[in-house]
Order: sequence, then C-alpha cells, then structure tokens
Amino acid sequence: MKRLLLVNPWIHDFAAFDFWLKPLGLLRIAGALMDAGAEVHLLDLADRNHPWLHERTKTDEWGRGKFFAEEIAKPRILDRVPRKFRRYGLPKGILDEKLSELPDADAVLVTSSMTYWYTGVRETIEVLHKRYQWGADNPWRNLCNASA
Repeated sequence: MKRLLLVNPWIHDFAAFDFWLKPLGLLRIAGALMDAGAEVHLLDLADRNHPWLHERTKTDEWGRGKFFAEEIAKPRILDRVPRKFRRYGLPKGILDEKLSELPDADAVLVTSSMTYWYTGVRETIEVLHKRYQWGADNPWRNLCNASA
C-alpha cells in the first residue's frame, strides 16, 4: 500500500482573504486514492481552523476571515509594486512540526488554487524536498522533477 502526502501550499500574494477557500480538487484526489487503497495524509497550509490560529485570526458568522500572514520578500518582477508581499497560511514552524509527526511518504502531491501563487508552491516544495530526500532513482521524484 502506498503512503501519500497531499499538500495545499502557502499563498504568496499582496492580499488574501478566505472566502471559503478549500482545496476541493485535492480532496477529490484524496478520496479516489483512498478508494484505491492508498494511505493518504492531507496537509493544508491555508487551514484557518488550526488550533494555533484560533486566537490569532477572526472568523465571521459565515466562516470567512483573514489568513494569518507573515511579510516576505517580493519576487524581483514585483519590486515596483508599492505593497507588502506576504505568505498566508500556517507559520513555517507549524509545518515543520506537522512534517515531523507524519510517517514517511512514498510520494507527495502539491496543488495550487491560483497559478500566480506559484512562489508559495515553490517555497512549499522546497521545504518538502528537505524533509523527503528520496534517492535520484525514485520514480516519483523523477516524475515530479520532469513535470516542474
């Protein structure tokens, strides 16, 4: 049985607000993989319901609200935009903690809700590469590198 980690990455942007943003496609894939017998773990870095965030973010009566955010460096192409660039979602420390709690995975799948959030996807994958250092002969790694 394959053990898979599915990840909804950080958002990198000038602004982000949670209007019920959920990784529906990733959840559908998780369901199909579980139906096929895989052991699936989901890691949602845009999860505003994490216990650490309960007193740091507010949610309105309809379940919407601001994401936790940390200021980060802008990509060079955006240097001329006079706004602060941020990483939205769980802090890096919580990601490290979550990864240390999870069993080793045979493969990691990462999605993105918006194509222009690619820097958040890239940062997430960089962290995951440090945690899951598969050998060069691993077919999953080769497939992912060829697709990137």
